[in-house]
Amino acid sequence: MSTTVTTLDIGSSNIKATIAELNNGYKPTIIGSVIGESRGIKNGEIVNMQETSEALKEVTENLKKKTNYDFRECLLTITGTHIKGIDTNGLISTSRKNNAGVEEPGIITSAHIEKVNQKVEENSMACPLPVDREILHIFPKEYIVDNRRGIISPKDLTGRRLEIKAHLTIYSTTAARNLTRCLKKAGIKVKKIVLHSLASSYSTLSEDEKEHGTILIDLGADTTNIIYYRQGQVHFTGFVPQGGENVTRDIARMLQISSKNAEKLKIEHGYALQDLVQNNKILEIKGLSGHASKEIRKKELAEYIEARMREIFQEAKVQTGKINTPLVNNPPVVLTGGGSLINGCEKLCGEIFHSSCRIAKPVNLQGNLDNISSPLFSAATGLIHYANKNSSESKAKELLQKTPVDLSFLEKIKNFIDRIM
Repeated sequence: MSTTVTTLDIGSSNIKATIAELNNGYKPTIIGSVIGESRGIKNGEIVNMQETSEALKEVTENLKKKTNYDFRECLLTITGTHIKGIDTNGLISTSRKNNAGVEEPGIITSAHIEKVNQKVEENSMACPLPVDREILHIFPKEYIVDNRRGIISPKDLTGRRLEIKAHLTIYSTTAARNLTRCLKKAGIKVKKIVLHSLASSYSTLSEDEKEHGTILIDLGADTTNIIYYRQGQVHFTGFVPQGGENVTRDIARMLQISSKNAEKLKIEHGYALQDLVQNNKILEIKGLSGHASKEIRKKELAEYIEARMREIFQEAKVQTGKINTPLVNNPPVVLTGGGSLINGCEKLCGEIFHSSCRIAKPVNLQGNLDNISSPLFSAATGLIHYANKNSSESKAKELLQKTPVDLSFLEKIKNFIDRIM
């Protein structure tokens, strides 16, 4: 039996939307996709509700016309400075009393795993969070049964106590509510919100990369999202409040040209490393309205780009230094997102991280792939894989992987406020 899923990746520069058909045991089939201009969003958060609502309506209407699907709900990515990653743990007893009343090791059940998962949530509240902050995802890093470490699935093992080491992501319910309100105006209900870097990892990282340890860096317009996998589990999530749009603004400011022309110059002639420029020819670009055209050599353009990209990657490396897990050598890095389209990005990144680096685009999809075979669509298509995987998992397995965002509860709060205002 097949089902359809609609996904939305709302960035500061553009909005990506897709519709796909999920078939159990087969690759998801892309029915259609669109990309449109984003307005009213900065660093992942809405700064102008009206502009964002209009932009979302345009994109969703275009997708409906293109595919002839009148969808009413979607999966949505979320990013921004309000998202924080923290490490925590939980511990419970799994021993039981025998007929003589003596405690002995017990068999670990799904109920034990769910209980220790809940302990993680309780422990995270020991340090009070800001009033609008809640848990977005719980990522188990490892389970420990009676000091036996590195256990991925403790079910049916025997032990006296069960401990979990976990990584949590905390998000702002206010930021999420603003996004869902904008989509509601477009007639779309948000079924689930997923961390942007997690979504991207579903469409770009292989199981081997997740197992052996890999850092994924998703270069967006205003934000760069980081996620680290090891032994198939998420061990770290991080964030840098800069992206490809910062490079564009640097070029526009230095040359006094429009952002549109600066973006074109960056993509068509830009390099993230000066040393990669072989033909140092002069480039001519139209100046601001009423001003003379500007000239710049390719190496000088690369100098502007390298300075900002080096800063972004160095900050990303600082972020990965916070990983609370021993790293084996220097883990490989995978780049994706629109910012990775600059020539030589992987060379500069590999130099800074002292590791191998590759650029990734969405994989394991079929159907209408015309628009989505680009790193720009990694998060939007990653949501499709996320939905495909979780639709086939049991509820117990789902609880081990994440805390669902109860948007229905948020909606009840909003409706109550609307009634009393």
